[in-house]
Amino acid sequence: MKNLKLLLIVALAMGSVTLFSCSKSSNNSTPASADSVLYSKWVTVVLTFNTTDSAYEMNIAAPALTQKVIDQGAILTYVEFQGVVNLPSDFGIYPSFSVGNINLFANYAIASSDNLTFRYVIIPGKTATTNASGAMQTYTADQLKGMSYATITKLFKLSDQGSGVQFISPSK
Repeated sequence: MKNLKLLLIVALAMGSVTLFSCSKSSNNSTPASADSVLYSKWVTVVLTFNTTDSAYEMNIAAPALTQKVIDQGAILTYVEFQGVVNLPSDFGIYPSFSVGNINLFANYAIASSDNLTFRYVIIPGKTATTNASGAMQTYTADQLKGMSYATITKLFKLSDQGSGVQFISPSK
């Protein structure tokens, strides 16, 4: 009987450890899965001159950016200035993507005192979610790329602060 009680206590302890050690990650260090949208925190844009290619550049590590996402998903990029969010190209900034990295290029320098911030959103493949009227909708990468920042944040319930993973589960 004593051994049975000990075995039960050990089993409950192991079950508790397993149950409570699983959590969602918000550090963007894992690749995007078919059911998640990853978004970065807003980072200050600082473009410095690269003498190798005569352009102003900034490299941003994006560990969740995989070749599959580049080939089949949507990588959405935004620049914020004085509370207004636009596309990077509106500021003459052009992103390029490689596995694990986003590189920003421009023909002019941008210092941290210019108060521009940058954010990316990674959406793998075709994405099914609910639209504004609550109906199930599947969006292609091209459709997602054509949406405004406000629409994307509302559609996927993305926080305007910090970074994280938002699991796609159609809401009712």
